Amino acid sequence: MGADQKDKAITWKKPNELARVVNFGKYIDPNDFNSGSLSGPHFLSSLSGISELEANTKRLIEDQTTNSNGFYLIRLFVNSVWRYIAVDSSLPFIEGENAGVVSYEGEFDLQGALIEKAYAKSFGGYNVFSKVTPREYYLRDLTGAPVKKYSMYF
Repeated sequence: MGADQKDKAITWKKPNELARVVNFGKYIDPNDFNSGSLSGPHFLSSLSGISELEANTKRLIEDQTTNSNGFYLIRLFVNSVWRYIAVDSSLPFIEGENAGVVSYEGEFDLQGALIEKAYAKSFGGYNVFSKVTPREYYLRDLTGAPVKKYSMYF
């Protein structure tokens, strides 16, 4: 969270308050994810990267529906263990602007926002994205696969 965002109040809204069309389970495109004021660019680039193959993103969301209590179960590889994190569909807003992952104007793709919210919940809040974290860590947490960084410098 940027220094100017720290003192501003976060409010929570449901997706149907944001857009006239809320998509869930529709085709997931890597270009659908845009940064909100609390989002981290390295997290979003990792999420976009795994979304090149739609199945990678869909397997993170259990059953692709809410459970009977209105929560989604998001699957993340946290501390080297696959865990299910329960999140509702409320999304963060600061001064009327969506602060998390956003998608197209007038339409809202919910998958990216839910995964981001579950990741933030797993690591203590949206301020996890303000830390300088290498993309490799996010990729490991989103895929469960070992990740190695290669340098192009000789």
